[in-house]
Amino acid sequence: MIYDRTARLRAHLARLSRMGLRVAEDLHAQALAARDAKTTAELAKAFAQVSDEVCQTIALEAELAREARASGAAPRRRSLRATVEPDGPEPVKH
Repeated sequence: MIYDRTARLRAHLARLSRMGLRVAEDLHAQALAARDAKTTAELAKAFAQVSDEVCQTIALEAELAREARASGAAPRRRSLRATVEPDGPEPVKH
């Protein structure tokens, strides 16, 4: 199913974004704490590379979201969620 594949891809991309962001934050902190110019430069270069990858991942996530909205997958996802999640609102009884 196309929806399932897209949902999986979006979940993987979101996870990669979070992991990459954690790495970038760690590299940033290490660069700020470095005691010499060479180490600072190496850490700054690594930070820039990871940051670029995080930005690309976020851009791909956004593109998949736009494609899903354009193809009408977003309303379908909501209707699937309503049938799968039992905690939804109670139906109105007449």
